[in-house]
Amino acid sequence: MRVLLLVLLLLSPGPAQAHPHVFVEYSFDLLFADDGLEGLRIIWVFDEFFSSLLLQTYDVNRDERFSPEEARRVDREQFSYFRPFNYNTELFLNDASVPVPAARDFQPSVRDHRVAFTFTLALGAPRQREGTLEVIVDDPDYYFAMVYDARTPARAVPMGRAQLTCGRSKERRSAGLPSRWGSPARFAGSRGWAVSYLISGLRLARLGKRPKSRSADHRWRHPIRRQRRAG
Repeated sequence: MRVLLLVLLLLSPGPAQAHPHVFVEYSFDLLFADDGLEGLRIIWVFDEFFSSLLLQTYDVNRDERFSPEEARRVDREQFSYFRPFNYNTELFLNDASVPVPAARDFQPSVRDHRVAFTFTLALGAPRQREGTLEVIVDDPDYYFAMVYDARTPARAVPMGRAQLTCGRSKERRSAGLPSRWGSPARFAGSRGWAVSYLISGLRLARLGKRPKSRSADHRWRHPIRRQRRAG
């Protein structure tokens, strides 16, 4: 029980008979600085069975929350496992592949008796004030079933910093995510979620204003002006 993922891998069949053993709902937010997109925050929520294993192993005092010491153990013994596999994530910014950096700000938590992992992927410079970020979260071996949580659409953080338009991305037929078995990816191609963004004036966005027109691909093309303060 010390390393749950390792135990599950040892009990699982080979890649030819692969089927999901762990189910994960994921969502993400886009993080903005004044000069553009700086990264994204990803949230994974595990199924009840795997969550119960995590809680039995790491929630020592059974209070359904992770103390700093317990969180460090989860990071060291569970979350670090995903680093060689790029956290089951591929990123494309304006159609160009983006290297997946080492995650930061990892924090496990409990939501309705289900364990959630929250972490940040910081994108490198130069930052861009307008563009489209595609996020593909998948396990090529289908050991983890990664399902997008459509009930939690992507948000701009800080709130109102940018206008977002979210939709399905086009199919990607790249080399794909690393396989834990050293075999080719299960899928010839994968689709994720694409978020078009445009930095906007904070005051304007908070008032819920929208441009009068938009282009066919749903990206806001014209500049958004800050409202002048009364007086």
